[in-house]
Amino acid sequence: MLPADNPDSIAAAVTALKNEGVIIHPTETVYGFAANAYSLIAIRRVDKIKKRKAKDSFLLLVRDMGMAKSLGLKFDLTALKLAERFWPGPLTIILPAEREGALSHLYSDFSLAVRVSPDPFIKALFKHIDFPIISTSANISGEQVITYPEKLQSEFGEQADLILTRGTIRGNKPSTIIHVANDIIKIVREGAISESEIYAV
Repeated sequence: MLPADNPDSIAAAVTALKNEGVIIHPTETVYGFAANAYSLIAIRRVDKIKKRKAKDSFLLLVRDMGMAKSLGLKFDLTALKLAERFWPGPLTIILPAEREGALSHLYSDFSLAVRVSPDPFIKALFKHIDFPIISTSANISGEQVITYPEKLQSEFGEQADLILTRGTIRGNKPSTIIHVANDIIKIVREGAISESEIYAV
């Protein structure tokens, strides 16, 4: 295990992600698994570690709006306004995607879930990588989220390439998840951002 918020740890995470590795890292909501979104090998490793069905969809973390648009995601006016208001922040937006996009291996009904995280580790990471990362909570699929580093180490220490820690993370609401297409908003999960805040934009 390494402390998340120092340059050596970030450099080690960058190296792992560039070499089809799987890391565990803190975010502003929970600890999560991350891998290069373009690497099928790394993605399948995450599925195996979490004992997760391969058909289940992943969240994408991106550096900023520019990176999100470069992935072939279709931002209508409503999605743009919401992203501009709440990114970086705990808002995950599910958007339609181009049929032949570079990340079509991650599509669920030709759409992708994407978010820009304000977490300092994630922000530092994106200064050194030019690809999106998949993100999913660091736990066995269907089981309780793990909140403290010692449990992460005992559960996943032999399977993840790197575990980056920031003490216990608990009590934080998950991101709000919305689907936006044709300027119509559907609330999939209400989390840190309320439904009323979403519709007020």
